[in-house]
Amino acid sequence: MPGDPSQEKQQKNGEQGRLATPDEFRLLVDALQGDRSALEKAAASLEPGPIARFHRLGPALARRAFQQQPPLATPAPWRLAFQQSTARQLLFQRHLLLVGEQLAESRIPWLPIKGLDLCSRVYGSPEDRPAGDIDILVPPDRLAEARTALESSGWKGAFHGHRYESFLADEGYCWLAAQPDGSQLEVHFRFWGMIPEGYPGDLFQRSLEAPSLGASARRAGLEDAYLLAAVHAWMTPPPRPLLHWWDLERIAAKEPQGIGQQVPRLARQWHLELPVALASAQAATLWPDKVHGAIAKQLVSSLRRPERLVFNRAKREGSDSISLPRMTLARLCASRSSRSGWKALGRRLWAHPGIVDRETPERWQWPVRRLVHLGRRVGLPFFTSPP
Repeated sequence: MPGDPSQEKQQKNGEQGRLATPDEFRLLVDALQGDRSALEKAAASLEPGPIARFHRLGPALARRAFQQQPPLATPAPWRLAFQQSTARQLLFQRHLLLVGEQLAESRIPWLPIKGLDLCSRVYGSPEDRPAGDIDILVPPDRLAEARTALESSGWKGAFHGHRYESFLADEGYCWLAAQPDGSQLEVHFRFWGMIPEGYPGDLFQRSLEAPSLGASARRAGLEDAYLLAAVHAWMTPPPRPLLHWWDLERIAAKEPQGIGQQVPRLARQWHLELPVALASAQAATLWPDKVHGAIAKQLVSSLRRPERLVFNRAKREGSDSISLPRMTLARLCASRSSRSGWKALGRRLWAHPGIVDRETPERWQWPVRRLVHLGRRVGLPFFTSPP
């Protein structure tokens, strides 16, 4: 479920997210900055597989190893990740241009968001930042037109049925589609449940034209890119990939003065003080520059008591001690505005029928599907495999 990680994703994080100690993160940060001794030590002492698969740093580390004089021996998972990231960048950028052409024909404004947007804007080499899919944003009232336009150009919806359509209308935030070559597309028309409903429209009003992407394309400001990256980091169950925090560092390094001034204002305007403060504080522990620390300091002063309890826990125990439900509850108790409201807590167990439809076999009768889905959500072993 988008914004509500599945048990499969949680299990994957538990298996692959073992490299999460402060010393290991510090070593990887030094390696990302091209420190030869850190690269050698990371290659020799840390597990290269999880670094590449979970923390998603394989492409960047491989490129930095290649650039050393003389070049360093590079673990096979890093080299493979570099090759895959390079190939995927070429494929995704081609699809993005075609998406832009198709939406321009229908005069639908749109803009790229998240990983693929950051690759070409804030990373020195696009392949440094692996992208898993293509994410774009369209105005909420143009989603139906966008779907029609994109389906006519070969994008096939990943899910179907009246329950799924009901979920999109009521609670969803993106339409999922794919190409025969395996490329995946997320057409956002809202954002995750903690972001208030009006934010996408406000973002479009402040965005700038981007004719290089198409006649109707736009670009979000880097302050919005930082805000979205900070909030999106908490959608992943702990332990969280270091790539999340590196995104924030690359954005801040591109435009430090504007980021430091505009992000706190945006976070306060949209009641996102807690997630942005926590993300900025985490980035500041890894890249102790003035930007992240200043953002966190400004926003901490705006936190209300339930939010301060969560922030202080993160200071004591680390950011991975904070789960999305814990953050959601703190924000609700602090009377912060959000799109999902109190419904978000209930949906952790009793999912929308559209989500049950997606995550259980169609051949089962509906009462069985609902019961099994509920059992999985509460973690009952009996329900982890089909009856």
